[in-house]
Amino acid sequence: MKFNLGGLDGIEVFLSPISSQTTSTTVKKAETNSTQLLNRSEFSSESETPETQAGRIRLQNRVRIGRDPNNDWVIDSLSVSRFHAELIQNSAGEFEVVDLKSANGTFINLELTRRAIVHAGDLITFGAVTRRFTQSGLEPVEGLTGSTLEVIDSSFSVKTKKLLQEINLTLEPRTLTAIIGPSGAGKSTLLNLLSGRIRPSQGNVLINGLDIETHHKLLNQKIGYVPQSDILHAQLSTEQALSFGAELRLSSDISKAERKEKVNEILEKLELAERKHLPIKKLSGGQRKRASIGLELITSPEILFLDEPTSGLDPGLDAHVMETLRKLADEGQTVVLVTHSVDNLNFCDNVILMASGGKIAYSGPASTVFAVLQKKNWAEVFRFLASSDALLLAQRNQSSLISVGSNLTAEVRNNRSFFKQAMTLGKRYLKVISTDRYYTSLLLAIPVLTGILCYLSGNKQGFGRGHLTKYGFYYNSGAQGTILILILGSVFIGLSTAIQEIVKESTLRKREQSAGVRATSYIFSKVVVLGVITSLQELVFTSIVLFKRPMQPHGLLIANSRIELTVLCILLTLTALAVGLFISSLLTSQEQAMPVLVGITMLEVILSGALPITTGPVLAFISKLIPSYWATNAISASTNLVKTALVSDAHLKAIWAFKLSTIETAMSIMGISCLVFIGLAGLRVQRDRR
Repeated sequence: MKFNLGGLDGIEVFLSPISSQTTSTTVKKAETNSTQLLNRSEFSSESETPETQAGRIRLQNRVRIGRDPNNDWVIDSLSVSRFHAELIQNSAGEFEVVDLKSANGTFINLELTRRAIVHAGDLITFGAVTRRFTQSGLEPVEGLTGSTLEVIDSSFSVKTKKLLQEINLTLEPRTLTAIIGPSGAGKSTLLNLLSGRIRPSQGNVLINGLDIETHHKLLNQKIGYVPQSDILHAQLSTEQALSFGAELRLSSDISKAERKEKVNEILEKLELAERKHLPIKKLSGGQRKRASIGLELITSPEILFLDEPTSGLDPGLDAHVMETLRKLADEGQTVVLVTHSVDNLNFCDNVILMASGGKIAYSGPASTVFAVLQKKNWAEVFRFLASSDALLLAQRNQSSLISVGSNLTAEVRNNRSFFKQAMTLGKRYLKVISTDRYYTSLLLAIPVLTGILCYLSGNKQGFGRGHLTKYGFYYNSGAQGTILILILGSVFIGLSTAIQEIVKESTLRKREQSAGVRATSYIFSKVVVLGVITSLQELVFTSIVLFKRPMQPHGLLIANSRIELTVLCILLTLTALAVGLFISSLLTSQEQAMPVLVGITMLEVILSGALPITTGPVLAFISKLIPSYWATNAISASTNLVKTALVSDAHLKAIWAFKLSTIETAMSIMGISCLVFIGLAGLRVQRDRR
């Protein structure tokens, strides 16, 4: 068949039927061969407008995909690596997707892949971009306009108490939804259920048709969560806080300039650019809340959850925050918040009213609440919701066809390497310490004041041979007391430095773990930074306590006995630091730290063996599990306490013997104890991530 395009003088087009026996592979080869003549520039960023980039990406022998301008298909998204993946035609005419060790991975039909053959209709996801593979190329997938959140027949119970009952919801893309209701109605529980922080006892929570538990690793990357407490270090400036957040959350191949551009873009969007150099603690309540929101926007989450973002704000700031959230929803995000404020619900598309007992009394526009509930004002609504008469009202069962393609639009955030995360966390922590003058002064004052106090109350004979008795031998009566002082100071320095470090950052840490920060990186950064700090503190402390005090002529492990003793004390304080981190991971509030600090310090001292007290067989056994017990043995051996203090007890003479093996055994056990407690702290932090 022949026909002309553009009239008789136009282009002649010939059509001929293709045999039904022609295989799909042959068709692929024919189409691919025709596209091999395409010029490389058709895929370059210089020749493609946003509209062109949104259209078909035609096939050729090799299509390299990534953020770098030298790729065939340039994707301007920080979720995509510089050289993310390739689409390659093999010798059989089939096409294979090859992941180029991208930071966020390449997915084919929800499955993470390194190399696989693709077939017509397959959905391929590069970072936040999804395309459908066809014989003609990579086609846009209709419906990728945001994320839909569905809750189907879900309930949540703790033991026998039902906190949520029969929840059915559909939240459409690009909407702002407020969850309101009386205290104890289950608002925050519902928010945690929607965000995947808790698992429903029954039912399902779906994002774009995918169960949030089954596909947690993928879907969690779509979610931003802003808790009620601020999730930024108050000592850092707004720009510094967001910059560290970007370094932790974005791909490791994103340059510093790109991260800075992203941070500046967020600061402008949230109207914080003029405040970027101010410390977080000097911002107003509304500005601090917007800064916390900004931290979540770094990874461009498709769904943003906020727990009482306007709590404690005056009406003007309340309106400003709600206006900001309205803009975010209009720009493509699905936003859900818990709030007690009803003054600015006009910004919302939907409100969800929670009744006592964890049931939904109403779900729909704010403008129709009074008409549906037959109430005159919000005070009457809240009284009704708190009453036993509040039943689940007509809840519209919205059902909408969810595009298959939208299942794969998750922006899989970067999982930076262990060491890069640890380095970033360490740099941030040092910055926080250096900008907090009070805390820095305290770190400096503790070893100095403790050391001076111990020096003034200590034994002037140090660890020398003591005074000559009338019987013609030397005796140092205060040497054991000096060991007790060293044990007490070392344990206190290690514990006091670490015992609040994890619990005080609980909210921030949990959110960062949800965003991909490894528990191991977090603990490692704490151990390294605090390890250096406590080692320096211990060095100052022991230098003051031993200043101009007599020492043994030589050590067992190190020739200089003063240095050997200092090393042993540093090892003890590092072990106490590890114990402190583990205890901190178990605490639920900072207020618990001080009494625990006192109790653990007393336990370490009493069971150390440095006190001249008698312990029964049970305490004697328990003491061998205490790091300070082995430190006492090592220090006693190093200072030859058996000889200088004329120790007569056979058991003490054995465990304090002036032998190298005594020190080696004690150091080995303290080192193992240190690693064990660090490991336990890491496991606790890993489990306590929601």
